[in-house]
Amino acid sequence: MRNQTGNYVWAVCLVVLHGLNLLDLTVAAEKMCTDNVPSVKRGVKLVNAQILSTNASGLMVCARYCLGKKYCESFNYNEGQNQCDLNYKSSDSTDANMESISSFLFSDIQHWPQRLAAMCTNHVCPLNTICIPAGEPVCEVSGCLTSHLHAIPNAVLNTTVSARELPIGTTVKYVCESDFYPEASASCGLSGNWSFTDCRLAVPSSCREVKQCAPTSGDGEYWIRLPNFDFYRTRVYCNNMSSGNPKEYLTLKYKNYGIFPNKTNKVCQGETNLYPTCEGRDGEVWYSKIRVHPVTMHVIVDDTTYANISQTPPRYGYAKDCYAKHEDFNVSSCGAKGEFTIDLRGTGWIVSPEQQWKLTGYKSALETLSRSAEGAVIHIKCGGFGGGCVPNGTLSLVPNVLDNITESSADRYQCN
Repeated sequence: MRNQTGNYVWAVCLVVLHGLNLLDLTVAAEKMCTDNVPSVKRGVKLVNAQILSTNASGLMVCARYCLGKKYCESFNYNEGQNQCDLNYKSSDSTDANMESISSFLFSDIQHWPQRLAAMCTNHVCPLNTICIPAGEPVCEVSGCLTSHLHAIPNAVLNTTVSARELPIGTTVKYVCESDFYPEASASCGLSGNWSFTDCRLAVPSSCREVKQCAPTSGDGEYWIRLPNFDFYRTRVYCNNMSSGNPKEYLTLKYKNYGIFPNKTNKVCQGETNLYPTCEGRDGEVWYSKIRVHPVTMHVIVDDTTYANISQTPPRYGYAKDCYAKHEDFNVSSCGAKGEFTIDLRGTGWIVSPEQQWKLTGYKSALETLSRSAEGAVIHIKCGGFGGGCVPNGTLSLVPNVLDNITESSADRYQCN
């Protein structure tokens, strides 16, 4: 029968629903009627307000779902496809948007008797569940919340998601950035939680992988990405590519220099030649490249493959001498002469802000340790008799995202 507004009025038939499952609902509803008759509008649906879209074996099952779902204010039912859309708005909402679609029925849940919810009346089931009366209320997982679709690194969501929840078994796609394989995804599991696949790297992350991707590649500059640094893209120089164990280096654009002087001024009363017990330690070094470990980005401080050296050079980042005695770690009046300048500008890296230096040797003291260019430039002046300053632990680098390195300055390969 039809009411005066033209809406279909349905007589709702109910039984005491304790212990009945949803397959019993249609049969049960035919056995007992109430005076509460919900208003159903035919040929329309509410859009842009969906909590969840799921299958339902009939209109009353769809209504039961809405009663068992938190924040459900109305529902659409597609008779031809048994599709049930649960909505978080009603037709009375100020921004309700109704569309005419012949196969749909629409109803506000306020018109339906709470007795249809049986034991699930005033339920407290979680958001991504539907309350099912089965003797006692059962919170049955219905899907995964779209608010829990978190960002995947190096990807953007490739699906327009308007519903607040997506059904179990749904997979949504993400589009990965360049240098990664095209897709990542999130799948809604039986527990109501999303499981994610990350963007898989499609370019090398070491010189060894450069060689695997491009077997004819030789020594030179290459772009790689480093998984341990959020896939940071960096340029490295690959050395000894004809071997089975190539090495990674950073090419230095500016002067990186260290000196262990060959002079002594033991008590600051005049310079003499290097003190006998320190002979053979003096030297200078100019680095054009430094070797790094691509997993940790620690500097291999004793690698001088690309260094111009004189005598016995100090290791990279070491500032030592045998110039003067410094009592109680206080710099003597004639100062320290051991020096080292680290300058990583133009490499895409800086010295880690947490990096420290420690005193070593006899009668040592630190005169200067300055950081500039956001940590890309470190100048150390330190000494002892003999002694000085050395990195505390490994010399660690971190990305410098402000560095602008020309794309054409290195080759890029993508692996199959």
